[in-house]
Amino acid sequence: MTTTRAPIPRAVYWRRRVFVLGTVLALVLITVNLVRGGDPEPPMQASTAGASTSDTASGDTGGTASGDADASGIEKLSKAERKAQRKARRQARKQQQPAEGGSADSQRSPLPQPEPEPPDPEGPCQDSDVVITPVVRDAVAGSPVTLRLRLRTATATACTWTVSADTLAVKVADDEGDVWSTRECPSQLDDRSVVVRKDFVTVLDLTWGSRYSDAGCPKSTEWAQPGDYRLYAAALAGEPGEAEFVLEQPVVESVTRSRATRRTTPARG
Repeated sequence: MTTTRAPIPRAVYWRRRVFVLGTVLALVLITVNLVRGGDPEPPMQASTAGASTSDTASGDTGGTASGDADASGIEKLSKAERKAQRKARRQARKQQQPAEGGSADSQRSPLPQPEPEPPDPEGPCQDSDVVITPVVRDAVAGSPVTLRLRLRTATATACTWTVSADTLAVKVADDEGDVWSTRECPSQLDDRSVVVRKDFVTVLDLTWGSRYSDAGCPKSTEWAQPGDYRLYAAALAGEPGEAEFVLEQPVVESVTRSRATRRTTPARG
């Protein structure tokens, strides 16, 4: 006996077709998002679209439009949140920089300060206020020797000092006694004015001919021999300064002639 099925209502056909189309659409959306490497938000859209399809299959035609609007709203909200998070991270890094390494201005090397200008003299120096430090370098026997005097004041900021044989005494000595002095050669101290300061050094150079001195300072006295010497210098009523130095042996240059340059005496015939 053959049974005949009753015809399926049209509403059932439409529900099946809408369900199949919704499933296919969800699969397509999932595949596209996997290929594009999207974040987990598209599955929410697919789920929303599936829900809208189910609502359409049940006869609610306004469900699809509502689901699409909700999915779009979720996507826009997530982008805004990500942008806000990035901005917050940047602000946090900016706030941490001064605490860790200081500001850019504080990390810069300080500019070199200009050197202060020497003060102007305020009057004449007291002889007892002048401090002298003698220095001798590169002294060689038989050659002029520079006796350098470094002048400073003990208390006055700046003053003018007159250098002469009456205000300054200088001498060179060895273990046996005085070798040379400005007392016997006062012409080495021609009257001159120098500015002496407390925080700045004034240099005064004298020349010793590396000879012994005598009364009247004759020029043809005996040469000082290589060895150890001491230089003394003091202002009137001041403490003397002292420096030790060595009078070096002079280096004699030797000249060697080759046989080709030697002179020959012709033989007499």
